[in-house]
Formats: sequence, C-alpha cells, structure tokens
Amino acid sequence: MKKTLIILFICIIPVIVFSGEADYKIGPLLHEKIAPSQTEQKTMLFQQHDSSEPSAEGESEDFIKIIVVMDRHHLSDLPQSIIDELETKVTEFGGYIGDHAFNRVQVFMPVEKIKELAEWKEIRRIKLPTPPGRMGGDVRSEGLIIGNINNWHDNGLTGNGVRIGVLDGGFSGYGELIGYELPQNTTAVYTGSRSDFNSTQHGTACAEIIHDVAPDAGLYLVNAGDMDVDYTSAVNWLKEQHIDIISSSYGLNLLYTCKLMYELLNSSYFNLDYWSFQAEELSRLKEQINLTVTHAVNSGVTWSQAANNNARQRWEGVFNDTDDDDAHNFSNGSNYNELVLPSYFQYGKEVYVVMLWGDDTDFITDDDYDVKIVNEYGHTVASSFMDQYEIPLGIEACKFTPVSGRRYYIKIERYWATIQEIMILVGTDTFAKLHDFSPQKTVNLGTPCANPDVITVGAVPYYDPYVIEDFSGQGPSETGIIKPDLVAPDAVSTVSYGDPFYGTSAAAPHVAGVSALIKQRYPSYSPQQIKSFLESNALDLGVSGKDNVYGSGLVQLPDSINIESSGVSDFVSRFYQVVLGRPADSGGLVYWVDSLENGTRAGADVARGFIFSNEFMSKNLGNEAYVDVLYAAFFNRDPDQGGRSYWLDRLNDGAGREGVLNGFIYSHEFADLCQQYSITPVN
Repeated sequence: MKKTLIILFICIIPVIVFSGEADYKIGPLLHEKIAPSQTEQKTMLFQQHDSSEPSAEGESEDFIKIIVVMDRHHLSDLPQSIIDELETKVTEFGGYIGDHAFNRVQVFMPVEKIKELAEWKEIRRIKLPTPPGRMGGDVRSEGLIIGNINNWHDNGLTGNGVRIGVLDGGFSGYGELIGYELPQNTTAVYTGSRSDFNSTQHGTACAEIIHDVAPDAGLYLVNAGDMDVDYTSAVNWLKEQHIDIISSSYGLNLLYTCKLMYELLNSSYFNLDYWSFQAEELSRLKEQINLTVTHAVNSGVTWSQAANNNARQRWEGVFNDTDDDDAHNFSNGSNYNELVLPSYFQYGKEVYVVMLWGDDTDFITDDDYDVKIVNEYGHTVASSFMDQYEIPLGIEACKFTPVSGRRYYIKIERYWATIQEIMILVGTDTFAKLHDFSPQKTVNLGTPCANPDVITVGAVPYYDPYVIEDFSGQGPSETGIIKPDLVAPDAVSTVSYGDPFYGTSAAAPHVAGVSALIKQRYPSYSPQQIKSFLESNALDLGVSGKDNVYGSGLVQLPDSINIESSGVSDFVSRFYQVVLGRPADSGGLVYWVDSLENGTRAGADVARGFIFSNEFMSKNLGNEAYVDVLYAAFFNRDPDQGGRSYWLDRLNDGAGREGVLNGFIYSHEFADLCQQYSITPVN
C-alpha cells in the first residue's frame, strides 16, 4: 500500500485499477460545473501591460478553463509529442490549449465536450483549476519600526539594483500608485485572465510594503491564475527577469483542501478508490509546487513566504466523553467548540468543516464518529453522518452558510468507535477562530509554507511585536523542521487596503524588503546566506533559540558597524559565510579588516586563519566538501569538473590538506581575486 501526504494528513492509497470510465477521471468540483454549464474564459499567455489597468478585452464566455492531467510522471515535463496530440484532440472538440507545467495542461473548450475528451487513455484526470489562496494618499508601513532599518537607509542601502518579484493572486489598482506608493521601475504581467489580475488588491498592498522597506528596488508584479500551471509559469518568468528575491503571500490553502474533501465525500462517484485517486492528485500538485519553489531558490532566488493564517482553524484532541452522552467534551466541559467569525465576514459565503481520525491506521477505519454544526439555539445547521462500516474512511465533512447575528458551534458525536484522537479543520478565507484550537503544525496547512528552502514568515502586530498573532501558522513542518523562520510586523497601513493590513501576508513583504537591503550590501550572498544573516540578527522572542512560534525571532538589521561599505569587509565576510557558514561577528570582522587595511595581514593569512580555525575544523568535512569550500572561498565560484577531480585525486592519494590549501593560496585566480579588493595576496 502506498501512503500519500495530503496537506497535513496521510491517506492510504489502495492499488487502483483504473476503471477507464470518463466520469471517474473527472474531478468532483468539475462534475458540479458540467451540468448546467457555467463557464468562464481565461487567457493563457503572459500579457505585458503598462501602468494603466488591464481591461477584459477579448474574453469570451463560451469556453470553460480546465486542467488536463496527463498520465505521465508528475515531476517531469511532458514530451512535445503528447502536447501536440492533446492539442489536436482539443481542436477537434472546438477548443484550444494554453500553457503547461509538469504533467498538467491548461485547456479551454466547450463544457459539453469534456467527457468525450476524458475518454482518451493518455489522460489521467480532468479538473477545475486549483485557485491560489491568500496566506493571509502617501502611506508608509508602520513596519519600518524594524530595528536599524532607517540606519541602513541613511547609509544608502535602499535596495538599489535589486529586483524583487511579487507573486500573488491579483494587483487591482496598482497603476494608480506608481510614482509614490510604488516605484517607477515597476513591471507587471499576468497569467490566467485580466479579471484574475484585477480580482484583488492583495498583491498591490504587499508591493506597497516592499517599496516602503526597499524604496529603490525594482518591482516585478505577477499573478498566478491557478496553482496547476500558472504558478509554475509565473515563477519561471520571474527567473527569466533575473529576479533576486520573490515575495509570496499566496499558495495552496486550507479552504481549497476542505472544499475538495467535502465535494469528494458528497460526490455520486465516491468510494475508496475514487477518494484515493483524487487525493493522490492533490498530493502530487503539492509536490509540483514545492519543486517549483526549490528550483527557484537553487537558481539563486531568495524566497520570502507568508506562513498562513490558519493557527486557529485546527483543533486536535482525544475524544473525551466525561458525561457519557456520546459527545466530546471540550476544554470547558461543554459539548460545543464555538467557531467565531470576524465582524467583516462576508455573509453568503460557505464555511467548510472537516473532521479526521484514525491516524494510527492511516485513516482506514470502521470507527464511526459524526460531526454537527449547531447554532446558539441548538438547531443543527449542517452535519455529516457517513457510515464508516460501509466505507471505512475516518473522515466527515460538511458545509454551512452563516447568517449574520448567529453564533455557531461544532459538536463531535460518537456513533460507534474506540476512544482515539480526532482533528477538526475549518475552511474559510477569513480569520475564523475556534474557541479551542491547536496551533501546532498549522504551517503545514498551506503550500509552500513548510518548504525548507523558503524563509517562512509569521506575523506579530507592529504595535506589540513581542506577541504572536493568534492566527499565525506555527510549526513544526511535516518533516520536523522548525517553522516559521522569522516573524515580521502586520496590522500596518497601505493605500490599497485602507484599514490595517493584518496577516502573515503583510509580514512576508517586510522580510522581502529587508532581504533586498542585504542583497544590495552583500551582492554575492546566496539565498542561504541571506537567510542565515536574517536569522542570526533577529531579535529572539519566545523560548530561547529558534522555536515553532516565532522562528529565530523578529526581523531586524545589525547596527551601522556592519554596514560601512568596504571591499575588504566584503572579502572577509565571504570567508565567514562560506567557511564558517555564518555572518561575521562585529569584533572578528573589525580585526581582520583592520589588519588587511594596515598591511599587517595578507589574503593568505585570512584564508589560513579561517581554514585552520577550531570552528571550521570541528565540522569534520569530507574531502569533497573540503574542496568545494576552497573553491567558494578562494575563487568565489563553483568548482569546475576537471579541477575538482584533480584535487580530490590528490587528497585521496594521501596529500595533506595543507598542501592542497597552498595550491589555492598561490594560484593566479586567488591573486586576481585579492587584487579586486586591493588586498595583498601573500606577504
């Protein structure tokens, strides 16, 4: 049996013998669209536009946008022959194809032809696009309280020459802000449709914050019309623009996951095989998103990611029936866990509630629990009573549409079950709050929030930055990694939102802006070095050390002693980062810089001092890692294959490491590098 990770839980995937029926391939959300047809046309190619707002010109309502998942490996690109064959078939049905990523292709076609297309054996699944979800006059962000940021600005470090990509769901109104809230050097493109681009001002508000923190950085705004294809296309476009930093406050969020689970359970095609098949596709999409992000970071892009706002939308606990009425008693002894909706909740929108259990048996269980949503009068407004004896799957899901002025409560009932741990998830696009909640591991409720390669950012209010926002996603990640990495201010002012901008969505752009200042100061820094610099200079909050609530602490910058521009300082700082794997401490940096500038030390002395330091030698690096460090420290580049093989052969043949070190010290390339910094190579 094969385990497939789905956002935060593991679902057993039985061996599936694909039925070959077209209906089985069609996703549950798309089934709801097929009859009657409710279509929306989306454009598929990137469109460049200027500071004026995009129009809806050229869009039609005759076609529906779908995602065709081909039956190929989900982390590999499709061969052109398959794309061509799909295009031929779609054209025969009167449609056309759009962009593609991994094994997913955007298709635009009449809705009544979808089932016919699904009969092609090369197609694994056809679904609606996965929507991106929020992770959360002249106005300056109050987030500029970030420690020493004004000092860096005063020293000319304003992000000049740094390119920042803002990846979001939409950028409504951005054109009106260019020249004062956004820089003149702002470039905007869109995937999906123009209406997607104008669907929200969320991305515009994020861009405003970045501009406040790094006013001279160039901004590149790009929205993702869907998470299946457009997200990867948008990231690839940003890489083509030689972006240094990406700020993302969007991703695959909890609302979509809860809605999908509800639709799966209520589909007329529902059975264990159908559930497993659809759930596996969601897990594969998550892998594709994470791989896209990792490729961007590996290419040299620093990624600041909002941690999500779901910390109060998860509860987990052991079923506890102290009064023997077959209903769970929450912390106050009551059978009810109140679900509090914010005052600004848009009534008319649905809220999804999902309950899961059976983790110790991979959620395959005939233990039977049920879930109800009741109002303050005790009236049931929604419920889920699946028969687990008939379908042994530990899940219930329901939805309801809140009414203004009402209060709502979640009730867990036991029909027939052993005592075990149960989890509740609430899917909504607002800051819903369970009275009893479990914030741990909630960073996993959005993708790519838990990705180890990104800088995951939680939120603290600017007016009380020592207290975590109760909605801010917390770790650890599914693999046990501490997340978030940092926290940054929210509740700040923007023109786009007017009211305070709350959420980790507001926090992540602050870190992106600070990263731009660091990149300007240390242009050779890699994403890993920038992340290390940020974490080592953060103000530790919560328990001592990095933790799963505040990460390494509140983002801040070091004082002016570390930002005086000096080529010699850059030279020494690189040895700290490459050899020791950490930013320079101020005392050590001053010592080495002074000795190089007054001529008492040469470049070779610095090299030997770091390579023979106890801190480096305690790393006990193997020969390959040792040679890689020498190339990075002495030549400021990756090793060429021939040179690397030569030095490894010497080490493996018994040559001492000091002899290999001297080969680098007395090389022409090291002498040339020292000359760039006006440093004497060897005394």
